[in-house]
Amino acid sequence: MSGALFYAGILVCLWHWHDPRYMFLLLWLVAGVGPALVTGPDATVLRSIAAQPAVFVIAALALATIVRFLYERAGRWGRSIGIAGVVVLVAGTGLRTAHDYFTVWGEHRDVRVAYHHTLVQEVRYLDAQPEGGTVAFSSIYPGRFHDPYTVEMTLRRDDLSIRWFDGRSALVFPVGGEARVVVPSIAPLDVALEPIWDAHASHLHTQNLRPDDLTPRFDVYRFDAAGALAAILPVMEGPPISWCPSDWFPAGAPLADYEPLSPPVSFGSAVELVGYDLRTPAVGAGEEVELLTLWRVRTPPDLEAVTFTHLLDDGGQVVGQMDRLDVPSWHWQPGDAFVQLHRFPVDAKATPGLYHLEVGIYTREDLARLPVSVDDTALDDRVLLSPVEILEQ
Repeated sequence: MSGALFYAGILVCLWHWHDPRYMFLLLWLVAGVGPALVTGPDATVLRSIAAQPAVFVIAALALATIVRFLYERAGRWGRSIGIAGVVVLVAGTGLRTAHDYFTVWGEHRDVRVAYHHTLVQEVRYLDAQPEGGTVAFSSIYPGRFHDPYTVEMTLRRDDLSIRWFDGRSALVFPVGGEARVVVPSIAPLDVALEPIWDAHASHLHTQNLRPDDLTPRFDVYRFDAAGALAAILPVMEGPPISWCPSDWFPAGAPLADYEPLSPPVSFGSAVELVGYDLRTPAVGAGEEVELLTLWRVRTPPDLEAVTFTHLLDDGGQVVGQMDRLDVPSWHWQPGDAFVQLHRFPVDAKATPGLYHLEVGIYTREDLARLPVSVDDTALDDRVLLSPVEILEQ
């Protein structure tokens, strides 16, 4: 009915085209929907919000015109019919709006996603538990202004020490040794991280939500972070870490300029590289390199940090790379450790031979790399790990 009134209002405005007031309404409507017409269907509701008052006024104009016509042509009975019609219309619209808002819209899957329904349920679970301590959330949006903001606004207790990570590419080891970890079905741990996790995590709780939800379930675990960290250290601390004063490498002896470093290797005063595990020392062109790096936080940086991983040829040209950090630096705590998974493809045109694997950290805002320091002396802005051999196919 509201739609019919709107189109009737358009006809009323066109009928009175000579009156500037009616033309102003039509111009307002066109100007309000203009941004949506120019930019396409994405976010049209937001981009056409300026047209909303004009739509309501045009519909009301049609209703007022109909009531005035009845009153003028049918006298008292016309007035009564008009008033009764308005009352029925308002009541019917109110009931339908209440149903659409609270029953249809409020329970729609996309609305539950937009309003972080799963995350709110995770917080409610934690609020209902007597235990305090450290809680780590796996999330596909661990950035400062995404899921952490929702938790900050929703959590009703202040005795929890919160950590954030994306389990699809990282795992955090909070200082203190033990933590509860909340893992929603949309952000499970990657298979490369499962061997670290499985032996040191015990299941506490599963909460099933609606089957049609984007995230229909979340699990809560108790994680022995200290035990897991101690278990992986022998593997991570074994491979060599080096630096090189040059940006290119001798073709005949590509590793000749490598200078060894003793781990842990400090990047500024923010974080140190404890070790790594190169899962794919040899790959074919076009295949993926898989690397796990282990870091320990010293002093969280003021700016957002990002790790970079580059595979270089002898001339220093990049043939494969990944830039990301899935344990956001804005929430680092001194003493925490974390594992970052680096998985990236090699250029399909890369020729067989040894390639150099470099790792470092830069800050996103200014793209400045953190210096590699030994005894407070800056050597470089990256470290070199074990080389990767690209096989002949």
